[in-house]
Amino acid sequence: MGGRMVELGAGRVLAFAAVIVVSLGSTWSGSAVASDDSTSGEPRETTQRRIHGTITAVNGVLVTIAPLHGRTMTGRIDPKRTRIDVDGKRARAAGLEVPLDARGELSLDDVWISIRATSR
Repeated sequence: MGGRMVELGAGRVLAFAAVIVVSLGSTWSGSAVASDDSTSGEPRETTQRRIHGTITAVNGVLVTIAPLHGRTMTGRIDPKRTRIDVDGKRARAAGLEVPLDARGELSLDDVWISIRATSR
């Protein structure tokens, strides 16, 4: 197969390069990466699945957080992996209740990595 060279103006080359950069950036935005957990020194999985909203359900190990606008997220609490803070202090799952304001980070396997809740 033979290829042919096409002469492009400087503006078209820059536009083409911008499309490639934007395409690569969108592929990387949802990937999981390893980072250090500064409190325990152990690596942990992080994702782009972060949410800020209100806790709308706590059912055993399942916690649901609903944002004001957007998609509700439900995940499991794993005592070994999930860090829970309520009003700035470490807490257990029993410390979470409806309707606390919360920020959460959900892993790819639907386990909460962290939940930071505050009283209203």
